[in-house]
Amino acid sequence: MTEATVELANRHSTPKRVALAVIGLAVAIWPIWDLWPGIASLSALSPLFWIIGLGALALGLVLFAGAVFGQSTVLLVRPDGLLLQRENLLTGSTLQLRPGDLGPLAVVRHDWSEGPATWRVTVSVRGKKPLMSEDFPNRADADALANRLDQALGRIGQIQEF
Repeated sequence: MTEATVELANRHSTPKRVALAVIGLAVAIWPIWDLWPGIASLSALSPLFWIIGLGALALGLVLFAGAVFGQSTVLLVRPDGLLLQRENLLTGSTLQLRPGDLGPLAVVRHDWSEGPATWRVTVSVRGKKPLMSEDFPNRADADALANRLDQALGRIGQIQEF
């Protein structure tokens, strides 16, 4: 990575994914295994065991799906454009954007109904949804990222404010 390259990454490591998958399977299977006598028999209390089993199954499958389908994202910003790499355990994609595909950077304020306002850096992309950074608690951090990205793209002073 050269000095002019900025890397923004949100990676999910393999051990973290494996742990999440194992926990998800345990949460899904263990209560059903333990409550099987109540689930399999037809009695007045069977619906209670079914509800507990279905709730555990739903929660466990959500955790397992997060391990399998959760995206890792890496954004490389260089003078020749942006390279966006997304991957999960099953698929991956790479999007290369040239400087002509990119609009100006913008620092956008988000007012929330609860809590303080946050700031986000966005870059518009021709024909696609804009790319957005994480939320920053203050304007100075968002401005610092916007300036780093602007310099990496070789477009000094083209940051808009919203």
